[in-house]
Amino acid sequence: YSLDNTEWKEIKTIEKTAAASNTFSYKWDISPLSEGTVYVRVRAYDGEGNENVYENGILTNSYMVDRTAPSAIADFKAEGCEGYAALTWTAPKEEDTAYYKIYRAEGENGEYKILVNQCMYSNYNDGTTGYGKTYRYKITSVDTAGNESEASNEAVAQVKKDTKAPVIH
Repeated sequence: YSLDNTEWKEIKTIEKTAAASNTFSYKWDISPLSEGTVYVRVRAYDGEGNENVYENGILTNSYMVDRTAPSAIADFKAEGCEGYAALTWTAPKEEDTAYYKIYRAEGENGEYKILVNQCMYSNYNDGTTGYGKTYRYKITSVDTAGNESEASNEAVAQVKKDTKAPVIH
């Protein structure tokens, strides 16, 4: 691998055994690497020591090591509606935001638990509420590398009681 696409360090040499197929894989722990671009190239040799040839030269792929979490959502709001709580927020400015995690606590002293693990939109209607109950919410954004932001401000909603009479058609 290389951090500058010039100086290279070997990750692993894999020897083919008689029982092995022509397909190889290797899991590489990148936790010691700094954040930034890392280049990975593959070289293969046949039994006579001839190195692989690619039409466009050596096969090199670049990957981004990302350990920076997105910024926290600052304008998170919750509104109590008849039978549900409406949650809204503005998407963070980072382009690599993948989804949002919504946390909910019931009542004044309830513990926060994940309500939605992967919300793909910048709004959500929580229909798993009880009439007249109060809920506290927080939200985080998660980027494509899995980095989770700090929690947003707390938003509180009291779900309105159903006051509408049923209509028979």
